[in-house]
Amino acid sequence: KWSAAPYDPIFLTVDTVVIQSGHVLVNVRDNFPGVGLWALPGGFLEKNERIIDAAVRELKEETRIELSDAQLYGAIKAKEIFDDPGRSLRGRTVTTAFLLRLNDSKTLPKVKPQKGEVKKVMWVPLSEALACPENWFEDHYSILKTMYNR
Repeated sequence: KWSAAPYDPIFLTVDTVVIQSGHVLVNVRDNFPGVGLWALPGGFLEKNERIIDAAVRELKEETRIELSDAQLYGAIKAKEIFDDPGRSLRGRTVTTAFLLRLNDSKTLPKVKPQKGEVKKVMWVPLSEALACPENWFEDHYSILKTMYNR
């Protein structure tokens, strides 16, 4: 499809690293590639959307996290671009990851998976998430490690 394009396609995605009380929010993928692997909530940028807005939208869509937009935007503490040319099986994909640090004095927000895209969404202790690189989709383990250390 892209053979007539003057340049190879480059896809833009977003990922969110949501941390609270020693836990990270994790999706279990329900689509190819990576069915059954852990992934950070995220997805593709839409045509008329800012990157930060895509991150919040994808987080809300995939996890149905019970927090307001103001709480989510207010929890963003850092962002980083991950652009290794081989980072995704889906082609040249550049992602912007956002670190959200939620209030540790509150209980973990309720979450629920997006049907058809996410098999399960769960709060995983950071110690477990960081100890199991084999559980993660593509470079999401590296993204988690980088963003956690911010």
